[in-house]
Amino acid sequence: MPGHQGRTALVLGLTALTALASVALGPVTAQAAPDQAPDQAGRAAADTPVVVDGGTVLPGRVPGKNGALGVTFGFSDITMAGGPYEQPVNHNYNRPMYRPKASDPDSFWDNYVEELTTAGVDFVAVDLRGFGPGNAVPDGAGDPRALTPLVDAIKRRGVADRLKIAALDDTPATLTDKKNRAVHHTGGYSPPFDIGDANGTGEGGYQYFWDNNQREFFSRIPDDMLYKVDGRPLIYEWSVNDFAFSNQGNGNLSKLLQYARSRAEAEFGVDPYYVVDSSWPDRDPSVISQIDGINNWFELPRGSSNVTYQPVIDNGQLAFGDGWDYRTSDGAGDYKNTYQSSTVAGASVTYSFIGTGIQYLARTAPDQGSVDVSVDGQAPVTVKLNTGSAPKTQQSVFEKSGLADGTHTIKVVNKSAAPVTVDGFRVLTGRSAALNGRAYGVATPGFRVVNSDVSMIMDPDHGRKLSGTLDATVNAGADLTLVEGFTDWEENAMLARTADGTYAERLTDYPNQMIDTLRRYSTDPFPKEYRTEAETADAFAGATPGSTWDTYRSGDIDVQPTGDTGGGWNVGDIAPGESLTWNSRPLQGTVKLAARVATPNTGAQVRFVVDGTAGPTVDVPSTGDWQKYTTVDAGTFQLPAGTHHTVRLEFPTGSLNANYWTATTIAAPVAPAPVGPTGPITGIGGKCVDLAGGSVADGTRAVLNTCATTGTQTWTVAPDSSVRVLGKCLTTENGGTANGTRVQIASCDGSKEQQWSVDSSNGYLVNARSGFCLEDADGSTADGNPLIIWACNPGDVGQKWQVPAGTSAAGPSGRIAGYNGKCVEAGADGTPVQLNTCGSAASQSWTVAADGTLRAQGKCMTVAGGATANGAAVQSSSCSGAASQKWQAQANGTLVGTQSGKCLDATGPSSANGTKLQIWACAASDNQIWGVPSSRPAGVVSGYGGKCAEVTGGTTANGTAVQLNTCGSGSAQSWTAASDGTLRALGKCMTVAGGATANGTAVQLATCSGAASQKWQAQANGTLVGTQSGKCLDATGPSSANGTKLQIWTCAASDNQLWKLPA
Repeated sequence: MPGHQGRTALVLGLTALTALASVALGPVTAQAAPDQAPDQAGRAAADTPVVVDGGTVLPGRVPGKNGALGVTFGFSDITMAGGPYEQPVNHNYNRPMYRPKASDPDSFWDNYVEELTTAGVDFVAVDLRGFGPGNAVPDGAGDPRALTPLVDAIKRRGVADRLKIAALDDTPATLTDKKNRAVHHTGGYSPPFDIGDANGTGEGGYQYFWDNNQREFFSRIPDDMLYKVDGRPLIYEWSVNDFAFSNQGNGNLSKLLQYARSRAEAEFGVDPYYVVDSSWPDRDPSVISQIDGINNWFELPRGSSNVTYQPVIDNGQLAFGDGWDYRTSDGAGDYKNTYQSSTVAGASVTYSFIGTGIQYLARTAPDQGSVDVSVDGQAPVTVKLNTGSAPKTQQSVFEKSGLADGTHTIKVVNKSAAPVTVDGFRVLTGRSAALNGRAYGVATPGFRVVNSDVSMIMDPDHGRKLSGTLDATVNAGADLTLVEGFTDWEENAMLARTADGTYAERLTDYPNQMIDTLRRYSTDPFPKEYRTEAETADAFAGATPGSTWDTYRSGDIDVQPTGDTGGGWNVGDIAPGESLTWNSRPLQGTVKLAARVATPNTGAQVRFVVDGTAGPTVDVPSTGDWQKYTTVDAGTFQLPAGTHHTVRLEFPTGSLNANYWTATTIAAPVAPAPVGPTGPITGIGGKCVDLAGGSVADGTRAVLNTCATTGTQTWTVAPDSSVRVLGKCLTTENGGTANGTRVQIASCDGSKEQQWSVDSSNGYLVNARSGFCLEDADGSTADGNPLIIWACNPGDVGQKWQVPAGTSAAGPSGRIAGYNGKCVEAGADGTPVQLNTCGSAASQSWTVAADGTLRAQGKCMTVAGGATANGAAVQSSSCSGAASQKWQAQANGTLVGTQSGKCLDATGPSSANGTKLQIWACAASDNQIWGVPSSRPAGVVSGYGGKCAEVTGGTTANGTAVQLNTCGSGSAQSWTAASDGTLRALGKCMTVAGGATANGTAVQLATCSGAASQKWQAQANGTLVGTQSGKCLDATGPSSANGTKLQIWTCAASDNQLWKLPA
């Protein structure tokens, strides 16, 4: 290593400094902040936070949005050696910051991996272009055999746990006869190949696509370093161009992917996750049977594409024989505004497809005729198109599904001279479900003019283009977003840090602009620990021009390799008064800054300045050598949440080397936890209530996330009915009470909107202000899905929550009535839970506890031994919080064990006294339906002649009549007025038979289904109106005799229509 020369190279020319000072992210200044008075030890106090007002709030990932972010990467000998990117007819568009020596290739790879991790991307999609036969030496131009150094660098930098590798396969663009004849740039093929190579042998497209390309990719990248979607390695396929075959719909593209997929499974045990350019299904619709996603590269800057369709093979792609006429749509709505028409008997069309089913799309109208449709030569099915009273288009008039996944043929034949049409066919595949509802986005740094000499690594609008496309992808909900570089022969996006110079030369305002922009949209925009390498500074200031070593980085800055922890480079020859500046660092909260520095001398000092506010000046002890480093804590800063800052590292006195600096977020002090049960609140899909972005600022949204042992998922159900996390309270936005009002956190103030009640009978968390339930919006289990309030609905799984174990057992109590009117009865510890005649004994008084347990006599209803098999016994046991003791009441009246997913079941089935209870696969049969105590009003429904509504005989079979009888305390007369408008007894609902609306329709018992025929509205005049019929509950006759059946009748507010519900 060259010795320390005692001279500086941290010099920035006046012109470049002026240009940097003008950018919107904050000025870059060269002046040093005034020294703070040191303490007696020679260093300023560093433990008192320096408060920084301001910071830049920049566009970025919307909190709570999910989806991975990756970048493309191409590689060549020129760029790996630090040369500029330039096209033959263009001026240089970019120069890299670093210029590694050819003798030190590791430095190139280490720097690139460092750029990726600093940007916070989840994966890098390496550009693959295969290699030609006989080409034994990797040439670097998309040759997958050249990937080993990238793998080594990721391991060497210690980031293999968070930076993964995907592929951007560029070979489809070169699977063309034209380019093949001209000799492909990675090797020639003679004779020319056709993509339709039948068996995957020889010099064909199959070999180029798989053997000399994807096979090498999988052999070079370790399995645990592959970026995977649903456990499958991600491969992007570039657009397909210039086909060498006549019929674009012949299935060759599907066969190509099918072959590659089969080889990947056979040779590497993986099933690739193929995301293709939209040109693939456009050119060959049958390819849908082999892909997992679609990108719209050439429809930018819209970027995000929600793939929710199954492709239609349009009539224009089909080969029609005689007797058919091609017609342009008259605006009626035919697919792509065209269709084929025939009035010739026997005219036919045949199409071969790859998939598991097919739909035939046509017009239907009164004047249409009939066709015979056959699949795979089977007996034809006659389809009549003369249906309806008016013409309709794009009608699926025939569907065949359930076919083996393979090649099939459909044939349509006109049966007569009456007109018939063919609009197209829709292929059904087993992969349709994977496609539907997922979004795949492509974001470009700037603009692209395809097949032009205009290519840019950043953009011509000071970073706004890149932010715009990331808004259109990441923030539009894309599951995957790929940031593509620029259009050249290598799809190269690796030059993230640009060299010093003017904007016109580098197309960035400052060297780290692209990295800083990507970090704002990463899945971790504000990391708790953030490391910045000294040599990456956006600007540097000093007094002496020139560079000691004249290598690695352009400009007047001394950069040299270092053997310090993590390797890499350091900035050396730092003299008094010099400084390094970064324009936009993602820092928030209480942040401790520390510098990694070395010096064999004494008297050196460092100081951080954040947004112009100086921290303490700190002495650097002698380390004994220029390459022996120490970490010096240099102050704590208090920074606003969600902000980016200009950070300057100053060296007021002494000479030293700097390797890197770190910013570590210090957790804010947690307010003393209130007394109350504490833990996660678990909802749909086993996900937990969390805070968006991990922030505890007032107004932070409550979201659903994968459960983790974090403070933002640790909630306390306090005695004052508040639900607290890290000293804040769960509340509704602005105290809102409407459906859809978002839920967030705020400083606790005791208001009603911050009070929640736990109703474990339904799994509800009910907001006191609105009376509405906490809900996972749309029932989505995606991480980051927002929480809202909505009218309580027992059938809504997004409203069911498990609160922290140990929450007070105080909750709704009463009998659990079930099969044929019998009640669930508890026993001593370890004894069976059974059925018995309903009574008032404590053994039949069950409490629905907030933790999901059912308790009687101080014991919990438990599945014995935690078993999950059908027939596992249910018994009374000491409450332990085990999953085998937790139950969820369903809208249909079943009680589902949380651990087993099976239903509480009366054995036999029998309703005899002493019948033991068990768990069994849920079937909603009568012996699995239970009336569970609820926080809703429960009791008798009294009416005509002082008699009460009763389930006849206490029988729970569907169809059992509801009648009048002398009022009593039996379970057959115990009705619960549920929040969804139903009236429930014995776990079932009072129902208008058959959903009829006519006068005299009987009222009976039926399994709760949420149907309108089961919902009732109490009126101010005492009537009870059926929601579906608009008619009133009525005692027939009218009579009040015991056994009088109930019905519905036109409302008249007569005495036999007046009822008093439980209060």
